[in-house]
Amino acid sequence: MKRRNNHEKNIIQTETSFKGYTKLNKNNPKIKLQRCFTHARRRFYHIDKTLPEENYFWSSVKKILDIIGKLFNLESIYKKENLIAPDLLKPRSQEHPIIPKELEALLFNPIYILGLALGGAVSYAKKVKLKLSTFLSSGYIEI
Repeated sequence: MKRRNNHEKNIIQTETSFKGYTKLNKNNPKIKLQRCFTHARRRFYHIDKTLPEENYFWSSVKKILDIIGKLFNLESIYKKENLIAPDLLKPRSQEHPIIPKELEALLFNPIYILGLALGGAVSYAKKVKLKLSTFLSSGYIEI
């Protein structure tokens, strides 16, 4: 868990989906959670490494990883440009909003079988979906 600086006292960035954080959030409406995109991405990455090469291009896992990769790429550009927290809101609000919509379209595709590894990764991402986008409202929060 990372507690952000004084500018963001009400946001907790968590690396896991520990139920205690969810309960804390439910009991304290002023608290916002930001789930870690790296952990969500890692679930798909592990599946990606097991895919046969001939299936890779068409796989949903590849598409999901490509979309999440766009977010990480934009954030790395902002870091290279040395944007400080208050200056991050403008590019995030202009460049990021379409990406979560693309991701949501893939995650809520009804073809996933929940008993399989991909179904588990999708189920996790759906469960924490709203908590993955808190960073869009603050330049102090990492993805």
